[in-house]
Amino acid sequence: MKTCLALPCAVEIHCGHAGEDSCYDYAVLEISRLLGKANIAVRFSDKTVGGKLFRLFAGFPDASMPTVPPLSFALFPDAYSLEVSSKGVVIASASAKGILNGVYDLAGKLGFAFLMPGEDGEWVPETPHSLAIGRTVSNSRFRHRGVFYGGLTHDFSTTDWLEFYAKLRFNAVCFHGSEIEDKGLLQRLGLRAETGGHGYRELLPRKLFARKPELFRMEQPEDFGGKRVNDFNSCAVNPEARRIMSGNFRKQALQVAGEGFYALHLWPDDLPGGGWCLCPHCRSLAPSDQAMLAMGNLAGVVRKEEFPMRVPMIAYHDTMQPAGNIPPSKETFLLFAPRERCYGHRLDDPKCARNRFYMNALAGWMAKYKGIDDAHTFEYYFDQILFRGLHPYLPGVIAEDMNVYERQGIESHMALHIAGPAVAPDWNMLFFAGNLWDANLSPKAFNASCAFSFCSGTVVTAWTDYLDARARIFTKAMCMCDHEINVYLDYRWLPENTKPFGRKMVKVYRQSSTDLAHAADRLEHAMSSKGSARLKKLAAAEVARARFEAAELEVMSHQQDSVNQAADYLVTGNPSTLRAAIAAGENVIRTFKSARERAQKAHISEKSWYFRNINRWLANEMKSKTRTWKKALGAAD
Repeated sequence: MKTCLALPCAVEIHCGHAGEDSCYDYAVLEISRLLGKANIAVRFSDKTVGGKLFRLFAGFPDASMPTVPPLSFALFPDAYSLEVSSKGVVIASASAKGILNGVYDLAGKLGFAFLMPGEDGEWVPETPHSLAIGRTVSNSRFRHRGVFYGGLTHDFSTTDWLEFYAKLRFNAVCFHGSEIEDKGLLQRLGLRAETGGHGYRELLPRKLFARKPELFRMEQPEDFGGKRVNDFNSCAVNPEARRIMSGNFRKQALQVAGEGFYALHLWPDDLPGGGWCLCPHCRSLAPSDQAMLAMGNLAGVVRKEEFPMRVPMIAYHDTMQPAGNIPPSKETFLLFAPRERCYGHRLDDPKCARNRFYMNALAGWMAKYKGIDDAHTFEYYFDQILFRGLHPYLPGVIAEDMNVYERQGIESHMALHIAGPAVAPDWNMLFFAGNLWDANLSPKAFNASCAFSFCSGTVVTAWTDYLDARARIFTKAMCMCDHEINVYLDYRWLPENTKPFGRKMVKVYRQSSTDLAHAADRLEHAMSSKGSARLKKLAAAEVARARFEAAELEVMSHQQDSVNQAADYLVTGNPSTLRAAIAAGENVIRTFKSARERAQKAHISEKSWYFRNINRWLANEMKSKTRTWKKALGAAD
């Protein structure tokens, strides 16, 4: 009895619902295109495929489509089944998006790997793999999954990225600070769309401040000399402010709802230093209560106008912890954005003091939103701003976080993708995409499967070892456990620290830099005389990026050392520690130049966030700090 099917060099495709759904039509085009790239000729059958299920059959010419068993009603709409028999393969789903997901899953089983956007980012097998005969049903762990697309990548077009997200079987995207002209593309790719970002303050024209300051926030309570200011947000209670803002929101919502967007994001100015009102009406309302009032006001417009859309309530910075006065509106949904968490540990790791704060916040918000569906994550696994241009590979954290979010009842698991120049695969995004569908996908299994998909022989081991090493190195380097929870920091703004943890991280960053450089050297050596030209090109890009990241980790070591020494000086007044801070600061400036050269060798775009902001911004900040410390040292001497 046959246990495997090898597709013939020519297949016949049976499809139905042609012209009924653009996503289904796109799926048919995609299976034809991908099989063609694998040198499998395609012809279309004139046999019709009927029934309520969406189905697509690719198999031996003149074969009839096998009977497809019914799908369970417990599945999400874009779940699908793959039925492999001696005749061919049937993809079946309750939705056209499920068929498209099945096409890309089938391509993966045939040996394709979707590593980067665009057709050049598709790894095509030299010989398609055989398929195990039998039936598999695939259902995602979350109803919606995808990205907040920032549009600052400077490498591929928005269309390239959206098509890539579809290949990864994502079904949701939020245009965060970006736009899309071709709305039909979203339907073809089966992507639920949201739009917006930090835009709440714009609902209250700042020019009104001169005539009506009472509409705006008070920056301190009256007994502390508080005055109205027109910098952030508004007075959360003032009736006229709420009327003006709801009216301006209505204008935006009318357009957005008409374009088919699921949600309009207009987040308040939720700041580390505070951007909320402390007038007599607002001072007893915590930041998260004021934000709930603000979003509830907008939700009232949605309710009154019966717009088919929703409003997110973001938990972020000052609103990370829920308060108890204001209940949520059913037209809102929770958006959990734990940006300053520790990415060296899973969210509920009991050993991580920092993450306990965020885990408690998540549990509190989920309790507050009980009975209101579609809680979103706003995770940061692909955010190059937070990670200062690095692509830290954190599959263990991503997998364990996913278990946490699934247990908590998150329904839309999404992560921010912004400012990431794709010079080599974003392994976090690829692992995230796989783990969304397979809860048993371990980091080691994923690394091995990646290597196997584009390598052969001893090179498989070299790539697997490299990815394993990359995960170990970055998971350790991204620890932020014991930095104070009440100070503003991220992986750019490493904080002054007088505790042992600060000194520990100086060594961790330095060792991580050395280890990553050695891992890159080993991969380069393994690839020097083996592998195809395209594999060597992929390895060269990966090695160049790793060497840049190793240089940036060295910068972080000197940066943490410098701020640690400065903190010690502030406590002790010892000039020797200030001299050490200055020396380490000058090392930061020197190694930033080296990191910049490595980034250029890795072909990172000069338009990238790293060049325009991180390298320039942080280098200038360190120069300024060093000048200040030198003046202080002169005064001390």
